[in-house]
Amino acid sequence: MKALALFLFVSTAASAQVVKTCNTRLASMDSAETVEMRFEIIRRGSEHVARMTHPQLRESYEEAARIIDFPVRAGLVAVDMDDLLGEVFNEDEDNSSDYNFGEGLIIHAMTLEADEDFGSVSQSGINLANVRSVRVYLIGAQEEVQAPIGVSAIVEAKDARGRVMGSFLGGLAISPCR
Repeated sequence: MKALALFLFVSTAASAQVVKTCNTRLASMDSAETVEMRFEIIRRGSEHVARMTHPQLRESYEEAARIIDFPVRAGLVAVDMDDLLGEVFNEDEDNSSDYNFGEGLIIHAMTLEADEDFGSVSQSGINLANVRSVRVYLIGAQEEVQAPIGVSAIVEAKDARGRVMGSFLGGLAISPCR
């Protein structure tokens, strides 16, 4: 029985594969404090999970994850913070948008970077104007892809030739992956 349990443990561990890692430092707007975080997207069979680790506290937890690719059109620009939800994500009566979820994450990042208050602590580390596609590692079990504000996602940005430009943690705040 012990041999069977050991075999199952080893075979399960062997089938898990880290497909994306994002080490980042999240900054606080109210203070000079930063929090180190490590995000890993792990494939376990046909499923993906996100493992978030707080190294200083030696704590980690896991959530479901999805990987979704999106094209990104040229010419996207930052919008006024007050108009972000209404213009980009059209969170009003018809719930439709001119932008896909990946483009929304890029516009959201551009808007935070350009903002007087958020720009000092929210930077992607990427020239977002040159992004032409993204691979989004969506963290959490959202049934639908929704507005990027409030979600957590690792955004892997690619240029027109499909070359990876870098990655950043997107959603409520943005921070470059190292």
